[in-house]
Amino acid sequence: MTYPVNNNDAGAHDRELQFLVFRIGDNEYGLEVPVIQEVDRMCAVNKIPNMPSFVEGMINLRGSVIMVINLRERFGLAKIEKNKKTRIVVVKSKTKTLGFIVDSVVEMVSLPYAALAHPSGGVPPGVKGYVSGVGEVGGLSIIILDLKKLIEGIAGPVFTHVPFRYSDDNNIRKS
Repeated sequence: MTYPVNNNDAGAHDRELQFLVFRIGDNEYGLEVPVIQEVDRMCAVNKIPNMPSFVEGMINLRGSVIMVINLRERFGLAKIEKNKKTRIVVVKSKTKTLGFIVDSVVEMVSLPYAALAHPSGGVPPGVKGYVSGVGEVGGLSIIILDLKKLIEGIAGPVFTHVPFRYSDDNNIRKS
């Protein structure tokens, strides 16, 4: 979803949207709560050979195999050691379930739809293609990510390297 919507969208400006806010580097990012499946502590990730550097590998989450992406690396930031604040944010789109490694989770926030704007400046270069808007709450500037764009930006480089098919239901099948 891109923000803000057409001014003719009746009632859109009265809505409140919920976001999970997380930190990567010096910036706070947000994803809409409905796409968040869960937030987990960092755990052991099984490496997959011959993958782009931003693919950490895969985890088994209660019987489902989830590909884990390091958003810090995907956004072009230097890799850092994971620590007790590092989290895996598991997201679910219509077609994929992925885990995103983030430096830390900040909080859940509500933002009025009307408070969201198109990004102007201040969006890091490696992130620009994945941003749907920006918002501010309590002095905190939040870069709102578009999950669909993020998955599309990851899927091309990743799934061309995968030696198996990653199906919509997260079952892995040998090619």
